[in-house]
Amino acid sequence: MDASTVVVELVKASGVKAAQLHGHEMPEVTRAVKAEVRFVIQAFPAGSSGLARADEHGADVIMVDSPSPGSGLVFDWGLVDEAPAGSRILLPAMLRKGLPYTQLTE
Repeated sequence: MDASTVVVELVKASGVKAAQLHGHEMPEVTRAVKAEVRFVIQAFPAGSSGLARADEHGADVIMVDSPSPGSGLVFDWGLVDEAPAGSRILLPAMLRKGLPYTQLTE
């Protein structure tokens, strides 16, 4: 069973309406998931070479995460500019309770 089939089956079995993929997938995998799942988030680590080609994935939203995803480490937010023009960008801080005040000045 290929990766897209596994993701689609898990989404359908769980009843959720979205999938978040983590940037290691080939664009055709993301597109195959998007064909079956209502809302797809494609995550990329900041500075990833794949971010510049994120539009090839066809996801609804691109999430730009720290170069060490899940670490909570701050990254150079200027790296978000590497995403294709017109991309809908989601930052991990938007999924949490917000940025700690100590990071607002960084």
